[in-house]
Amino acid sequence: MQHSTTDKETVVGADRMIKSAPVRLSEKMNTKLRSGYITMEQKETLVELMKQNPKLKSSKFSSTFTTKDAQRMWIALAEELHKIPNGAIKDWKQWRKTWQDLCSKTKAKHSQISKYMKGIGGGPALLPLEQLTSTEQQILETINATAISGLDNIAETEAVFNMKV
Repeated sequence: MQHSTTDKETVVGADRMIKSAPVRLSEKMNTKLRSGYITMEQKETLVELMKQNPKLKSSKFSSTFTTKDAQRMWIALAEELHKIPNGAIKDWKQWRKTWQDLCSKTKAKHSQISKYMKGIGGGPALLPLEQLTSTEQQILETINATAISGLDNIAETEAVFNMKV
C-alpha cells in the first residue's frame, strides 16, 4: 500500500533536532479526526442541552435565528460540555457532528427494534434486540416524530398485478 507524503517536517528530540522525516497524509488526517470518546455524563448533558434549545435542535434558520446564532449556541454548548471532568474535548463542529451521529444511531436502533416487533422484512425471524437506553429514549423524544416514523395520513398507491401470460 502506497502512502502519499507531504513536505518534510522536522522531528524534535528531547535534547536535539533530528533529521527531517516525511509525514504521511494518512497520519495527519488521523490526528484530526479523533478527539476522544464522550462520557455518559457528557452524552446526558448534551441531550438535556438540546432539549432546552429547540431552535438549535431543528437547525431551521430564519431572520430571527441565523447560522451565526446557531454557531454561538454550539460554542456555548461545547464550553458547558468541556466543564465535565474526564470528558472529551471537541470543537463546536465536532459536538454538532456528535449530536447528529447520536440521533442517527438512535433512529436506526429504534427502526431495528420496530422491525423486530412488527415481524416484517421477510426471511427468518430477527433475534430480539436490546431495548433503547434511557438516554436513547430521551434522544428519540427530542427528534421530530416525522423523522422517526414518516408522514401519517399519506395515501399509498395500490399495486395491481395482472398475471396474464
